[in-house]
Amino acid sequence: MFYGKYNFFAMCLCFILSIFILLNASLVNKYSNTNIVDISTQYISVDNDSSNVNISISSSNDNIKNIYSYNKNLYIKKQQEYTDVILPYNENKTDGYISQTLFIGDSNTDGLSTFGYLPLQNVLGKKSMGIQGVKTNQFVWFSEYTQPMTIVKAVSVLKPRRVIINFGTNNSVGADIKDFINVYESAVSAIEVSYPYCDIIIAAVLPVGEQRENKKIKMETIDKFNLALMQMCREKGYKFLNYPDVFKNQDTGYMEKSYVSNDGIHLNHKGFTVLLEYIDNHQYNTIDRRPYIGYIPHRITEPIFESYLVEENFPITNGELYPFVNSEIDSISENNSLSKSPSETQSFSENISSTSEKIIYDPFS
Repeated sequence: MFYGKYNFFAMCLCFILSIFILLNASLVNKYSNTNIVDISTQYISVDNDSSNVNISISSSNDNIKNIYSYNKNLYIKKQQEYTDVILPYNENKTDGYISQTLFIGDSNTDGLSTFGYLPLQNVLGKKSMGIQGVKTNQFVWFSEYTQPMTIVKAVSVLKPRRVIINFGTNNSVGADIKDFINVYESAVSAIEVSYPYCDIIIAAVLPVGEQRENKKIKMETIDKFNLALMQMCREKGYKFLNYPDVFKNQDTGYMEKSYVSNDGIHLNHKGFTVLLEYIDNHQYNTIDRRPYIGYIPHRITEPIFESYLVEENFPITNGELYPFVNSEIDSISENNSLSKSPSETQSFSENISSTSEKIIYDPFS
């Protein structure tokens, strides 16, 4: 009797162990590849094959990819559905395409003028700005105006042949895609109403580096934004610049390291060069639909004077117009009234007042 009890307990123990072994084998088969488990600051990597299980420990600083890694193939596949709006490579390029374009966007757009790749006259860029600021953020200064204006108003003042709009990076954290597109449509529509004679090109949200300072910016979100922007372009009749074509690393799907600064978000010198080359190689050439352009005010980073006399349709400064008669932006300072003698300025003002036509200064012609 005594030994019978022990035999019973031994049989029960063997039964429980058998079930445990079967469950463990099932779990191992389910995760036949590498399963990464995060424990504090280390990772345990369990590599399983048909014969044994090897356990190794690696530092959290190692470049470890788990089953939740970014799927770069989704964007590659879906973008093929939008060939009707994506601008293709253009073999029939025209000279002066970049100089006839007004660039609108956030810090990477602002960098085009800040770092000297384009004149300020061709750039309406603002650091840390999202698409919601297009209609409300007053930061664009002109030498003849006492107050800054919004991008929407500035486009009507600059009268460009085309605009390239690039927003989204600063909207990608916590933003709803539907809300983002609704605000984007509203902003572009306002620009169209303000100046309906320019071509509108929507640029893709630039990819970010795999190693970046702000980890809240996700490539998955950027990809979804860009696909939604392509759909918007199809519905509204805009064209799309597909930056990921050239900026994404083919292996990782993130921004190519050589194109981005140390923060993993902002372009470096090579990145800006590639950006402008891509735009020039994917030109969207149409008939110039603009009516008579007339006088175009001079963009500045901050006011030169504290007191201006401003007319709504024909801005003036202290009764004198800046004689921007040279189409080369780099020579503006040599041709404005600040560099002329008082007699020359007076003579110039008299000549202007004797004609009904305004001076034509058009960097976008």
